[in-house]
Amino acid sequence: MIETKHATLSTMAVTIQALHVSGKQMTLAVFRQLPRRTEEHESELWGVVRYEVKDEGGLWLVLSTAGLLFRRRLNPNVETYGYRRDHARLLREVEMLKADIRNWGPEYRVAPLAEAEEKLRALEEDHDWEQKRGAHDARLLAELPQLFIAV
Repeated sequence: MIETKHATLSTMAVTIQALHVSGKQMTLAVFRQLPRRTEEHESELWGVVRYEVKDEGGLWLVLSTAGLLFRRRLNPNVETYGYRRDHARLLREVEMLKADIRNWGPEYRVAPLAEAEEKLRALEEDHDWEQKRGAHDARLLAELPQLFIAV
């Protein structure tokens, strides 16, 4: 237990960075109108906005490219449940097709096996890319300032 005689309150200064357009603080309505775009090498990263846009997400990167403002959804927590389910399903499919080839011959199973293996490779590549993007987004969230926009 902590006794109140050992606790104190202090006042601290906080800096809030607000996003302004033409001298006025950006509103949520204007923010929603920003076009979506991914950053490029020449993009300037402005900061992060926490604002839930229905069916789109709640964490946003504000960036500029060629003198125009854009937004991109940040997803630092990549969901892996769907990947694990689809990966397991495709692995089972590949193994069943291989077993069919061993037991019955390659006549009707070679093309489906090649297709299933290609789907599996594509799924793994997409997942690797999503994991890298998630790590990149987590770094941006930690490093960039949070921007305030008006209600």
